[in-house]
Amino acid sequence: MVVLLEWDQHGIVAAPFGGSPMRLSVQDVLDCAPIQVDAQSGQRLAAMASASAEPKLVHVAQIKTDLYFSFDTGETLVLTPPDLAPYLQPSAPRASMQGWQTMPVHAFSYAAYQSDDACLLRCLQHVARFGWALLTGASDQPGLVEEAIGRFGFLRETNYGRIFEVRSTADARNLAFTSLGLEPHTDNPYRDPVPGLQLLHCLSNSVEGGETRLIDGFAAAQTLRVIAPDDFEILASTPVRFGWGDAGNRFEASKPVIELALDGSIACIRYNNRSFRSIDAPVDQRRAWRKAILALADILNAPSSGIELKLGSGDFLIFDNSRILHGRRSFVDSPTSVRHLQGAYADRDGLYSKMSVLAAQEIDRRMAQLDALFSSAAMALNYGENLSIRDHQLQAAELALEQGHDATIIAACLLHDIGWALPEDARGHEHSGADFLAEIFGPSIADPVRLHVMAKRFLVTEIPDYRACLSQASLDTLARQGGPLTTEEARQFSKAPGFDAAILVRRIDDEAKMVDKPTADYSAYSGMLKGLIANAISMEEVADAH
Repeated sequence: MVVLLEWDQHGIVAAPFGGSPMRLSVQDVLDCAPIQVDAQSGQRLAAMASASAEPKLVHVAQIKTDLYFSFDTGETLVLTPPDLAPYLQPSAPRASMQGWQTMPVHAFSYAAYQSDDACLLRCLQHVARFGWALLTGASDQPGLVEEAIGRFGFLRETNYGRIFEVRSTADARNLAFTSLGLEPHTDNPYRDPVPGLQLLHCLSNSVEGGETRLIDGFAAAQTLRVIAPDDFEILASTPVRFGWGDAGNRFEASKPVIELALDGSIACIRYNNRSFRSIDAPVDQRRAWRKAILALADILNAPSSGIELKLGSGDFLIFDNSRILHGRRSFVDSPTSVRHLQGAYADRDGLYSKMSVLAAQEIDRRMAQLDALFSSAAMALNYGENLSIRDHQLQAAELALEQGHDATIIAACLLHDIGWALPEDARGHEHSGADFLAEIFGPSIADPVRLHVMAKRFLVTEIPDYRACLSQASLDTLARQGGPLTTEEARQFSKAPGFDAAILVRRIDDEAKMVDKPTADYSAYSGMLKGLIANAISMEEVADAH
């Protein structure tokens, strides 16, 4: 649902239900018209050259969920909440990037990666968050790397072929295809753009040595930014010529070692000592650049930086080549011991596209569970109150919205008694409801729901006249719920995580028992709930890792 807050001849101020207001110009409104957008792809149909002078609004009204617009040209337009989503609905959040100096090695099952979309989503989120992921349990069958890429995107072919063999050969055309140790590096900085993702599938690794080292280049660059900002600036602003060639190929690109996004965040690291050619700068700047690159090298090569692992037969390594530096220890091949990996490249947009699709499917799945419970027959019961559980929850959400609370509090109020629609739990409806909501939203909504009964017991202890605020049904259940807390129990509860939110939800719960108070339909909260689920999915830890 969209709420119209105000309008004038130049545009409107509107907000998704429970969300932040946004100003939309008349042209923004016109851009949202269904006739302007292809229903399948979401692409704009009108060419920029066909844009005419912007009309003025003469009237705007909201009727139920739809907005009705009248223009000074005599034309009218009706927009539904989905029409306005491109402006009022935030972009689907990606897994938040998390820098690391060192970290535990988590592994995903290759079989689950191939067969279970939930595991696939967690794995891709791990790559998006930490820059890499490890898969175990695959076979040593050659060619599986292409199958692994096919789960999320498309293989990027280079002069090395669709799949390249990483093993020691006598006539190696790249140092990677020798048994020499390799300094941590990113691949192919001489390409534009560089390969976004690299996948390595270990077919055999029985040699002594050959361990793989991974380093978070973004975290290293950020460390340099803090301890030596001048060095960071030199590496971010000085173009470096990278190159590689053989008899049939000549690749060259001129880019800084540290590439920044428009907002100043680190977007790409190009670090490969073997591919450095020259520096496109005056001699003084070249001298400063060499000092800066040595400072970055010291950070990258510090013993405390990065992780080391030895890939075994059937292991897969997926990593972001624009962020993660990889290297290896030297090894010795023999007739009885071999290190053989197969590798391939893919672009990052395929990974993010697949993440977005899987996240949308997961949002729909969780919303279906939520919708089914909220519309269940149990929600029509009243348990001694003068209104149904469903109406009580809708009223609580309405009050939270009126009081200006954020979406997590509104959602907790909307769903705080959802446990009554679940199988009976000896611990109480607050625990069954919170366990269910934790699977949907995570702790931000589950915790105040879990604690809202304990909050009642706390308030009875701490506030002498609080009992007068309680309905008879709530007083009747107080004894069954354990009665007032002791002074010590109340002191301990006041220190619990989520205490403030639980008290807030409890207070609204007590107030939301007015008969015949008008409330919005449950469907009005759909967009808000989907946004909260999307945030939860983007922040979830690697629960499927083992």
